[in-house]
Amino acid sequence: LTGNSFDRLMSSLEPFGKYRIAASIAQGGMAELVLALHEAGPGFRKVLALKRILPGYEGARDFVDMFLEEARLIARLDHPNIVRVHEYGEFGSQHYLAMEYLPGEDVAKILRLCRKQQKQIPADIVVAIIQGVAAGLHYAHDLVDADGNPMNLVHRDVNPSNVIVTYQGAVKLLDFGIAKAEGSANFTRTGVVKGKLAYLAPDQFIGLPQDRRADVFCLGIVMWELLTGERLFHGATDAAIIASVVQCAIPDVRSLVPGINDSLADICHQALSRDVSMRFQTAAEFEEALEAYNLEGNTRASHRRVGQWLESLCGSERAKAKLDVAMGTNLSRALPLVMTMLEQKKARGTPASGAAIRPNGRSNFTPVSNSNGEIQAVATPFRPGASAKIPLSALDSRFTSAPSRKLSLALAVVVLAGLA
Repeated sequence: LTGNSFDRLMSSLEPFGKYRIAASIAQGGMAELVLALHEAGPGFRKVLALKRILPGYEGARDFVDMFLEEARLIARLDHPNIVRVHEYGEFGSQHYLAMEYLPGEDVAKILRLCRKQQKQIPADIVVAIIQGVAAGLHYAHDLVDADGNPMNLVHRDVNPSNVIVTYQGAVKLLDFGIAKAEGSANFTRTGVVKGKLAYLAPDQFIGLPQDRRADVFCLGIVMWELLTGERLFHGATDAAIIASVVQCAIPDVRSLVPGINDSLADICHQALSRDVSMRFQTAAEFEEALEAYNLEGNTRASHRRVGQWLESLCGSERAKAKLDVAMGTNLSRALPLVMTMLEQKKARGTPASGAAIRPNGRSNFTPVSNSNGEIQAVATPFRPGASAKIPLSALDSRFTSAPSRKLSLALAVVVLAGLA
């Protein structure tokens, strides 16, 4: 990389403190993720992803506080299966997080490409992805505070858009923006549902405690979709999606994937048990079950195998450009290619982080953006005459019999009331 070509490239990029902004990776309502270069000295350069608050929202105290809490939380997370944060900072009045740039694709894109190309994801690739996420989740779930007390952290947004598979074969869990640590300020008010509706556990809608087992269920959804290539929970309206999740009718993987290994199918369905006591109780148990499946003599996917498979799906040119950018090599050629890819994604209108919750005109939800600009579903006060659009029989006794859950059930009905 010669000085002239690289200098011209750098001078064309937007300055942001000690960084240069190359392109927007994703943008939400109040924050954006951008590709940035940091050159600390001759020959020392690093490509990073910056998450920064959008201009105009710097004065929103509640949002800034949530952003700061996210920064404090993820700065403590140091695990190979969780995206690493290098720095928290402020330039002008804009707060930002500097994170590692991941040369890969999110699982939502992988699923879209497989559907488009009519390809089934090999079982060993699925197992490698789910094992990686499970390992990262268990680490986060077991996090303790400075005094050694369990933080009881729950991610609450495990979905295909928040899992990256790199061309080096690594699997990374992203976005702890709406994660909840016990006792934190980022609490969930009664009647507030955070995350993407189609990737939540039924217990998150009916008021059961949101512990690590909710994340296990959500990871089970991702596994089911990777194995089958189809969406698990869906519907034409928010109410229909919620009803689908709460009723939790899980089609047997065997009926959609002929010849699938019975042990693998059983593992997936155990993670998706509607009864929380029947699920894997920890993400580590989920990971260990998959490891036992591997030890039965099934093929284990190495990092190299995962990376090569991803490259075969997405193309060598795309893979090489992203890898060059991550390593800071051949930037005068590779960076413009990656910038072009991001511009094309933006022009196609691809959602920044997958399918966000979109309230319809008759919804009983009030839209509130989270740190990614995704919309949270916030229940508004019950309107006289409104009625639930799913039968109460869908909420069976194991969820609703305890007196302490009566208020939670009532709130679930309120959330559903008047939606369809």
